[in-house]
Amino acid sequence: MRFVTVGALTSALVAASTALAQSQAPVGDSSGDAGFLSGYRAVAPLRLSLEASISPKASGFPNCVSREDAAGNSVGGIPVQHFVMKRLTPRLVLSGFSQLGCPIDAGLGGALTYAAPLSTSSWFVFGGGLYVAPGQVPLFGGVGQSLMNGIRAAPSATNMASRADLVWKTTGDHTYSLGVQTLGRGMQSITFGGGF
Repeated sequence: MRFVTVGALTSALVAASTALAQSQAPVGDSSGDAGFLSGYRAVAPLRLSLEASISPKASGFPNCVSREDAAGNSVGGIPVQHFVMKRLTPRLVLSGFSQLGCPIDAGLGGALTYAAPLSTSSWFVFGGGLYVAPGQVPLFGGVGQSLMNGIRAAPSATNMASRADLVWKTTGDHTYSLGVQTLGRGMQSITFGGGF
């Protein structure tokens, strides 16, 4: 098994994306329990890993810009994101998410996370999920070939990941995570992220 440390630029992008994502948590995702971790915050590291695993192709399609802001797929060039979740138990959450933008890069995914509390402000979060950019599937030889590439962690329109994260909350609701992830079965890495 080999581990690859995420570079400084990637870590900065993940931290910035996590900060944006965590500031938009769904209303009503709380229990009043001091040791409760929002399902949205629990899935954020996994969701960001899955979305980042699909390489953008918009630059190869000159008409993509005309289909973003005007169609409501992005705001100021930033893709619109949607998130839904179903709490199966107090700690087990099924999440669905999508990212719009240029149609060739738009994607959707799902994840299942379990947050085991360690204290009132820290959790061990286990999760697994799948993400696909349907517009890119034909570029990778169809559904079957795209799935096989995703399993091998090769460039693909489909990817799957599993993660184990230590998540902790500081004063002011700042959340940080340190985790180990596997993309497909071919690439493992250690990541750090946070929300500000």
